[in-house]
Amino acid sequence: MIKQIWTVRSPERLFVGLACAICGVITLYTALNFWYLPPQIPMRLIGTQSRLLTVVLPVVHIALCAFFVLRYRKNGVLFPLSETADSQSAKERSKLSQQTRVICMMLCSVALAFWQLDCLNKAKELPGFGLFLPVLCGVLALLMYVRGLFRIHSIK
Repeated sequence: MIKQIWTVRSPERLFVGLACAICGVITLYTALNFWYLPPQIPMRLIGTQSRLLTVVLPVVHIALCAFFVLRYRKNGVLFPLSETADSQSAKERSKLSQQTRVICMMLCSVALAFWQLDCLNKAKELPGFGLFLPVLCGVLALLMYVRGLFRIHSIK
């Protein structure tokens, strides 16, 4: 029984759930901080803005997670796939597309979470870690997307 608890039956579902959990925690953290921020707050790269601007990233985060979860549940593909005569290669392409979609979702979720944390730290005038991690995760997501495209189109 213990072995069944620690065995991950579907890594894709695990990472989709983890990305959604990150989204929920960041949204809750933003909602709690929103009421304690002054009306005008400093923001990195754009100067002083209204505290309503801190709500934009969680909304984008929720929309991105909803898009990826709906695509995951429909078992739709992230990439346009050409029709192939072989059903085995179509299954491989669909599986690879699903894995690439989950990887991109996870990396985008982490990038948006760190970006929101940096915005809130800057708004509270705390030292932040900058935009290095969000940019790194965004670049990695883009690279994984391109890698997935090449791998999918290389399957014959």
